[in-house]
Amino acid sequence: MLRIVVLFMLFVALLVWIAMLLRRAISFDIKLLISMMLFAAMGYALLDEYGSGWAAFGAAFGLLIGIEIKERFYKTLQDIYKDLTKD
Repeated sequence: MLRIVVLFMLFVALLVWIAMLLRRAISFDIKLLISMMLFAAMGYALLDEYGSGWAAFGAAFGLLIGIEIKERFYKTLQDIYKDLTKD
């Protein structure tokens, strides 16, 4: 039950944060946001198996990884897309 409450609070905080960014009309990097969300979700999912708060650590660590390897991540995606669409 506590996990559901914490996840709900994080979801509400994320929505409030996004609403504040949109209200201020600050431009933000969509690629960075996608990379952060992807790696945070992977970190959460991987470390959720261990329990005892490791999922939160995995999400935080995933955010940092998403920030650091954003450019390489999108370069890899572009290379894969080029290979798939190559005649």
